[in-house]
Formats: sequence, C-alpha cells, structure tokens
Amino acid sequence: MGKRDVAVKAGNGKLFKAAKGSILLELNLVMVLLLLAAGLFQQSIGTVLQNAGKIKGDLQLTQADRYLDTFLGKQISFNSVQVVLEEDWQGKPKITCQDILGNQKVSFYTQGTVLYRRLQAGPAVGVNPLSLSQVAVNGFAVKRITSRTLWVSYRFLERQTGREKEFQHWYYLGNGEVVDVRSEKTAFW
Repeated sequence: MGKRDVAVKAGNGKLFKAAKGSILLELNLVMVLLLLAAGLFQQSIGTVLQNAGKIKGDLQLTQADRYLDTFLGKQISFNSVQVVLEEDWQGKPKITCQDILGNQKVSFYTQGTVLYRRLQAGPAVGVNPLSLSQVAVNGFAVKRITSRTLWVSYRFLERQTGREKEFQHWYYLGNGEVVDVRSEKTAFW
C-alpha cells in the first residue's frame, strides 16, 4: 500500500484499500438528490417567486403611503393655521395650507399620476413631486369632517406589478381650521 492509501478492515478480517474519490462520489450523490428535490418542488418554487413579486409591490405601496402620510400629517396637523380645500383648474382637489409663521403657503395637488407639493414663500415658488416614481397616484380626494378634522384619501398603483391600493387618513389640526371653498364633490377624479 502507498502512503496515501487507507486500509479498511472488512468484516471477514481482510484489509481492503479505500477507493480514491469516495468523497467525490458522495458529493455527486448529494447533488443528484438536490436536483431531484428541486424538480419535485418546482411548482412550489414558482409560486413562491410569483408571490415575492406581489409582496414587493405591496411593500412599495406601503412605503409610498408612509412617506406621504408623514409629510401631509406634519404639514397639516402641526404647521398650518388654515387648510383650504379647493379645486384646481381641472376640477381636481387641491389642499392649500397657510404656515403658522404666516410667510409660507404649501399646496398639495395632482397632475397626471403624480402628487406635487408647491411651496410659496413670498415671491419665490418651488414645486416638488411627492409621490414615488414607482407608484402612480390614481385617485386623490379630500373632505372637511369638522372645523379641525380633515379626511384625505388616495389610491396608489404600483407600476411594475400593477397592484393597486387605497389609503385613507384623518388629520386633526392642532393649530388651525379647515375651510372648504369648493362644491360638495369628494369622488375620485
């Protein structure tokens, strides 16, 4: 026997050489078993991958809602002395907030499938998109509930998966009042 050969004692007392490459054979058997298992669970794996796309779409919608809710809630509930509900030139709802310091007006409105924030401080005006690029705003509605409570609803569409979800929020104005200067329309456009 050579240096690297291993002697194995058989049950009858004779010594046999252990076959070189037995570890390679075991690895091949494991790989074959894994391939068989993958073939057996192919349907399940396809379903898991399909549902993963739906879950990703739902997460995008929830992330967009949290972002927008935080932004609207801060502006409406804490930083505004007056929130005016009006319609833009197309008849779509528009929220205009007068800042507590009196030097800024912030407006929220939709144009196409994007929700925008327009900030006017004196003569300077800035317009920024608020909705995420992966998410389209398919509906936007606002309603005065009480003089200090505002209901906002928006419907998001996740562009990649086509999943759609509606979100509703109620905001209580801590420093001001809600004024509705438009007609009684609250339906989605």
